[in-house]
Amino acid sequence: MTESLDLREVLTRIASSARGILKAHGCTIYILESDRRTLTPVVSIDPPFEREIMATPLDIERSFTGLAIIGGKAMVFNDAASNLAGYHIPGTPNEDEEHTIAAPFIVDGEKLGAMCLNRQGICFDDDDLSVAEVFAAYSATALRNARTYNDLQQEMQQRRYVQQALESKKVHLEQLFDSVSEGIAVTDVRGIVQSINREFSRIFGY
Repeated sequence: MTESLDLREVLTRIASSARGILKAHGCTIYILESDRRTLTPVVSIDPPFEREIMATPLDIERSFTGLAIIGGKAMVFNDAASNLAGYHIPGTPNEDEEHTIAAPFIVDGEKLGAMCLNRQGICFDDDDLSVAEVFAAYSATALRNARTYNDLQQEMQQRRYVQQALESKKVHLEQLFDSVSEGIAVTDVRGIVQSINREFSRIFGY
């Protein structure tokens, strides 16, 4: 599932698979921003509330998803409705029997984001937690691969910029060399002529 370089597509497939296997009503994937506090939703499969969820970033210290990231491990919240540590997304219903799993994405010790799944009625158990951890690992791998790909693309782009700058400078120097009013000939250490400018050619007939 991590072969595609379209990160959103990969994460959507992972979220859909996790939602189906865990028989969850919804699954949302969040990315931890550079401020290390804000969780931004990038994928949400939670009909019909995807718009509300995607419009609502979370505070890492005021959400179940954030608690899992802070703790560095997947967590189950089978008392989601009454647990004050959670955050209720505006525009979504309050479910009395809502249960939640949050699993962080961690690569080489760095916390990148998390997956949050919810369902009503049936509590999540340790087996569900293990499954969520597997899908979180898939997501973490996808993020790492995307980062590697983006870094490679940026390096290639920088190399192109440098090459273009060098070529532009070379053209400029050649134009300057050819436009001076003095005859100039460039030789190597053995005295062999390597290049001459236009005025040199005019003077000596080369």
